[in-house]
Amino acid sequence: MQDSRLTGHKNAPDVLAQHPLRYAAAGMVDRLLGRLRRLTYKNSSRVHMQRVNEAFARSVPAGARVLDAGAGSCPYRELFDHAVYESADLQGVDKLYGEITCGERQLDEHGTRSAFARGMGSSR
Repeated sequence: MQDSRLTGHKNAPDVLAQHPLRYAAAGMVDRLLGRLRRLTYKNSSRVHMQRVNEAFARSVPAGARVLDAGAGSCPYRELFDHAVYESADLQGVDKLYGEITCGERQLDEHGTRSAFARGMGSSR
């Protein structure tokens, strides 16, 4: 069964059944538009967070120590090239993480990963 959403017309299945090339082209256009939407989508809260962190980074003096708690993949690390950037994360989710500089990954009594702070600037 052909999808009338491809053309937005209630008689689309009948018209497209008579013209399979039109159906294929409509499907390609639909897929391309979907890809374009995914490529250009910006999460407004992430854009806001980036701007807030950029403003904060400009206010941090050179050589100051900055702790990124819950750093995850460390997306803000390069904003603080002028500072001593430390990162910490419990790493409780199965995903890629950046280099975590504070804490050691250990298994707790339940067999789950957790991090225990060793103190910023201590030997690694």
